[in-house]
Amino acid sequence: WRNGIGTIPVENPLAPFVVVDTSVMTRAIGTGQFKDCRRMFDLVMDGKIRPCVTRSLVKEYRGVIGRGQLSDDVRFDEQSYQLLDGFLAHSLALSGRPQIRPATIEADPTDDILLVAQALVQEQKGKPCVIVSRDNHLLDLPNVLELDIRYPTKYLNQLAAGFPQSLLALNS
Repeated sequence: WRNGIGTIPVENPLAPFVVVDTSVMTRAIGTGQFKDCRRMFDLVMDGKIRPCVTRSLVKEYRGVIGRGQLSDDVRFDEQSYQLLDGFLAHSLALSGRPQIRPATIEADPTDDILLVAQALVQEQKGKPCVIVSRDNHLLDLPNVLELDIRYPTKYLNQLAAGFPQSLLALNS
């Protein structure tokens, strides 16, 4: 599953770790791209942020793109697959299970894979990790879960303002 993942080294050791939800990824690489999602993708390609993926998340990316289109008329073509491959080449591949199981997202249990990836980054790399999503059921989770989930525009604005990754959670 790791074929092609992480083949391009990130030269910036301070690049923040992010888990990019499928809701953001698909709107970055499909037709009719969303500006904030595409900016996230461009930051990955420029080595400014480091996406983190698991086997389940890669499978979800490929599965959604394989549908050919989303309900909001975002469509996928051969270029979409090429863009995804470029994104994955810049990604950190994670495996295993976190020592502490993250919460379950009752509104959409398939999104648990994002929480697992976030927990693995924090355990294996010892650094904070932000989930970037457009899904309201993720963004509306109660703060008591101590999850760091941001809308793309908010995350991009905080990066532009120069917030260090470790302080992003304190300034939400």
